[in-house]
Amino acid sequence: MHLSQISGINSPSNSVFTDYETLPSVLVSRVLIFAIFVAGFIFFFRLITSGFSYLTANGDQAKIQSATKGLTMGVTGLVIVVSAIFIAQIIEAIFGLNIL
Repeated sequence: MHLSQISGINSPSNSVFTDYETLPSVLVSRVLIFAIFVAGFIFFFRLITSGFSYLTANGDQAKIQSATKGLTMGVTGLVIVVSAIFIAQIIEAIFGLNIL
């Protein structure tokens, strides 16, 4: 007896790849989810490295400016990716598509 027989879970199907009408929306959804994950990871990495650079700058204005610039770029990238999600939701509402 398998676990799926006990709990009533059906076996996974490959209907995502055979239904060509929903394929673009599924691809866009998965790319956006992956982009959010990557952007969050990069933002966290930039935050840690910029904070470390700022703490070890010892008053050197060039290092402080570099750390501030790195943090600003990280925040800007995260805002761009999150705004892409909102734009996708707006397009979804206007055109009645199922993107996310």
